[in-house]
Amino acid sequence: MPSLKTAPFFTQLSAFDDKPGLFLIDIPGVFMRTNIFVFMRYFSLRLVLAVSVGFSFLLSGFGQGYQIDLSIDGLDGAELLLGFHLEGKTYVKDTAAYQGAGKYVIQGDNLLDRGMYFIVRDTEILFDLVIGGDQVFELQTSEKGWVTSMKVIGDRDNQLFYESMNFNLEMRQKAAPFIEVLEDSTVSASEKSSARKDMAGINASVTEYQNSVIADFPESILATVFKASKRVEIPEALAAAQDKQGKKERFHYYRDHYWDFFDLGDPVLLRMPNSTYKEKVDDYLDNLVVPNPDSIKYAIDELVAQAREDEMTYRTLIWHLTIKYQTSKVMGLDEVYVHLVDTYFMTGEMDYWANDQLKKNLKEKADQYRNSLIGMVAPNLVLQDLERKPRALHDQPHEFTVVYFYDPDCGHCKKETPVLKAFVDSTAFDVGVYSVSADSSMSKMTNYIQEVGLQSWTNTNGTKTYGINYQKVYDAFTTPTIYVLNRRKEIIAKKIGASQLPKLLTNYREIEK
Repeated sequence: MPSLKTAPFFTQLSAFDDKPGLFLIDIPGVFMRTNIFVFMRYFSLRLVLAVSVGFSFLLSGFGQGYQIDLSIDGLDGAELLLGFHLEGKTYVKDTAAYQGAGKYVIQGDNLLDRGMYFIVRDTEILFDLVIGGDQVFELQTSEKGWVTSMKVIGDRDNQLFYESMNFNLEMRQKAAPFIEVLEDSTVSASEKSSARKDMAGINASVTEYQNSVIADFPESILATVFKASKRVEIPEALAAAQDKQGKKERFHYYRDHYWDFFDLGDPVLLRMPNSTYKEKVDDYLDNLVVPNPDSIKYAIDELVAQAREDEMTYRTLIWHLTIKYQTSKVMGLDEVYVHLVDTYFMTGEMDYWANDQLKKNLKEKADQYRNSLIGMVAPNLVLQDLERKPRALHDQPHEFTVVYFYDPDCGHCKKETPVLKAFVDSTAFDVGVYSVSADSSMSKMTNYIQEVGLQSWTNTNGTKTYGINYQKVYDAFTTPTIYVLNRRKEIIAKKIGASQLPKLLTNYREIEK
């Protein structure tokens, strides 16, 4: 994607005299314990501002344009900027033109993208606003109370938005004494129980308010956010079940209804103060999908089908998942990265934003991964040993072969190699080591083998090859790197620590039986 220039970090200061703050009612959903009515604020201690001029992918198209008139009592001549949220970051979109007597106008020829915006002065966010379908409107407020003084003229989205802010302030004030009781370790159990009941009543009021906005104004920005935060309601019969089958059915029900209220194809959900979109996707794939490549690939393709409704959500989801699985710490999930590159980049699906160089880089990494995936026969290496003779990996006669890529000067290798040697020397498993030195120096390699006592291994130099460069077929750019092969020279594990080998081989043999 095109990059946005980032400016220095600025400390976010609140100018709210009547700020509602964080409302600690436990409303499960996207925003966890932060009340949905203040999802727009206090998400970070630091604000990144970046210039976004000239990037057409941030525009929703051509139309009548936008005009936001500001009338701010007590503010006279200060430079104001219109900022916006995108994928958890904040950017500057436009400058407000001062009209005199506390009046400003922000206008442009093209419609703004729907989502969360804010007005900033210097490094200080003055107040938040939303941009929906009505993009010609006026906001009147005062420095004495940005929220409580706010009057909206000509825009239903912001009218709802500020009504919710004031409702939140009211609920926060009601909840304050009960929160104080619940946080006080000296009060009695009965007092805490009573406070919980009172909090439950406030929670019910919050939920009722959310549902009324969703029902009465389903196309509003606020309704979109409220729906995205709704929890999956488990049927009473399933919720009460405690047997194994009941728990299994409850899990499947939760997973199957996980996306009922969250529209992956709605770009508004990208333009929020936090990374809710990506966090929601990660939670689903990490916790609700079986962690094997086939299951994850199937789940991803289902999610992509929803995100494809909008170019921005499509791009965001694909790119997030590509980075996620290129750097996954879960063994074997590099296969998911290969699937993403092959399916969504090499087919031209992402050509509307991915240039040729990006696609080339992604393909090179995918090609490297695809040759050494879990379950595949390991690419054969024929490398030179200390006697300058070729030694083939596939000639190893053992039940298990550890392919060990190392560097004689690598600090981590100096710690890992003795652990691997101790395991091989003491284990009852039939294990052989095919070691590959990444350093071209044969003298360094010889000295290292003698110092650590690795003469019983098959020791080779990775730069002295009789065939393909090992880095073309193995993901072993960092050292130390371990691959584990079975008797058929199939890869059964990769990128693990030597200390994990005993458990790995024990489990593998049990599975084989």
